[in-house]
Amino acid sequence: MSASLIPFANIPSNVRVPFFYAEFSNVAAGGTVPNQRRLIIGQTINAVAAVPTYVPSVAWAQATFGARSQLAAQIAAYRANDATGELWALPLADGSGATAATGTIAVTGTATANGTLWIYAGCVPGQSGAVSPIQVGVTNGDTATVVAGNIAAALTAAPYLPFTAAAATGTVTLTAANKGTLGNQVPIILNFLGAEGGQATPAGLTIAITAFTGGATDPSLSTIATILGNQAFDFIYSAYSDATSLGDTTAMMNDATGRWSFNQALYGGVFTAHSDTVANLLTYGALLNDQHLTVLGVNQASPTPPWIWGPAFMAQFAVSSVNQPNQPVQTLVLRGVLPAPSASDFTFTQQQSLLSTGIAVAAYGSGGVAQIVRAVTTYQKNSGGQPDTSYLDTETMFTLMAVVRQLKGAVVQKFPRALIADDGTKIPVTPPGDVPVIVTPGIIKAELVAQYAQLVDAGLCDDTAAFTTGLIVQRNANDNTRVDVLFDPYLVSGLRIFAVLTQFHLQALQAAA
Repeated sequence: MSASLIPFANIPSNVRVPFFYAEFSNVAAGGTVPNQRRLIIGQTINAVAAVPTYVPSVAWAQATFGARSQLAAQIAAYRANDATGELWALPLADGSGATAATGTIAVTGTATANGTLWIYAGCVPGQSGAVSPIQVGVTNGDTATVVAGNIAAALTAAPYLPFTAAAATGTVTLTAANKGTLGNQVPIILNFLGAEGGQATPAGLTIAITAFTGGATDPSLSTIATILGNQAFDFIYSAYSDATSLGDTTAMMNDATGRWSFNQALYGGVFTAHSDTVANLLTYGALLNDQHLTVLGVNQASPTPPWIWGPAFMAQFAVSSVNQPNQPVQTLVLRGVLPAPSASDFTFTQQQSLLSTGIAVAAYGSGGVAQIVRAVTTYQKNSGGQPDTSYLDTETMFTLMAVVRQLKGAVVQKFPRALIADDGTKIPVTPPGDVPVIVTPGIIKAELVAQYAQLVDAGLCDDTAAFTTGLIVQRNANDNTRVDVLFDPYLVSGLRIFAVLTQFHLQALQAAA
């Protein structure tokens, strides 16, 4: 008698005791749906273990990491753009031997009119996700010492700002709450909207601003891969965009031994932001070449630090990607940040240059909001040093991730303990819908085609006929337990360019005689 074709896992074939027995299997129940977790890497003020930590709310993050910590501000920016995604944080202490950045607001003169000072310092979102300038009332006759004291008090009353403030003899000294270079990136801007926006320094006062400087030595990311281990995070934000830190994240993500390697298969992508002049951003981008890294170029005229722009950008990308990974993120609004004024925004030519040099771009949109122009990876050249656009758009990487995950889910679920035989082997027919005990390359190929049809229905792939023609499934010549597959999906791309040639006429064409 032949063995049963029904793949029982628990009911033994030699059971003697009557009568009815049942077991359950999910191998034919459907595919897997991954939980695409988000991770923000940043600095904490309070002493917290440097391990991935679930973040239940912005208020919890402020209480746990410190309300003025960079990490709490980054979490607030993220939550302003993604209210539901599962969010984790990797809290890092200030680097060993690090120094804190400082800046000053120096007031001179005596007010000769009532008015208001509008101070845009840090411009990070609070618990509500809103970004508001600090307003300081000025009364006719206020001296420089009084005004400086009021400025310091107003800044101190906003406990989520990433610095502390102290006034002495007309000068307010601001000290970054976290040590390191990120403090140098905190803008201090007075009356950002200008006279047209109803913001001006009251008469009689002169205010001089010294930008934050002196912050040095960031936390090391050299052990980041070890800390994360095999924990899955699809969207990873790192506040550190220097070459050393990016080298650490690139090593963690690489295709050979990192999170995209065959044996880890964790996937995901790293996001960061970098602020500089356009010329320096172009130089910076030209030195990068990693399809797993997306760098948002931030306009220096923005009153929001780049390390707040980054989480907002990643949050909008994550929301879009989870719903439809290949849908372009262009035009999505970034909340919790203030864009550079339209007059100072990146021009079309500058945007084109940045996007051609591996730098993603957001810009000033209608109503004074920030909108994503395009998300691109830093990958620009192939291994031969030649220009290569295969991994240009960040969406491509996340589309590939979705496709491979569906394929893996189907294979692992449907063929967990299958036997393999050559094509042409006579195999007993299993009932419709049952998972076969014995498979052949042909059976596997049919399953892959069926899975591809689902990818087509999901809008991730197209051209089933071409895919089927190119699909190769074969047993390995040296290992008869192994099946090798050439899987060649045709990805559905986003519509990014709509070019129109308008051929106009100045008069109606004459009818033919």
